[in-house]
Amino acid sequence: MDLIVAPDKTATYAIVGTGGVLELGEHLTAVPVSQFTLKDGQIMLPNATRQSLEAMPRFVRASNE
Repeated sequence: MDLIVAPDKTATYAIVGTGGVLELGEHLTAVPVSQFTLKDGQIMLPNATRQSLEAMPRFVRASNE
């Protein structure tokens, strides 16, 4: 999981991947950090399913080229 950090150093979004094998065919989506919870030292995304994450808009990383 990657994080998008604002200029004030606050994490705003987490980039979550679903599906794919070895990052091939993986669907990346940006989920607001406020939707995550911490339970027993684990980061959780309550009520999220693979289908609900894949239905969200795809996140595409910018190229450095």
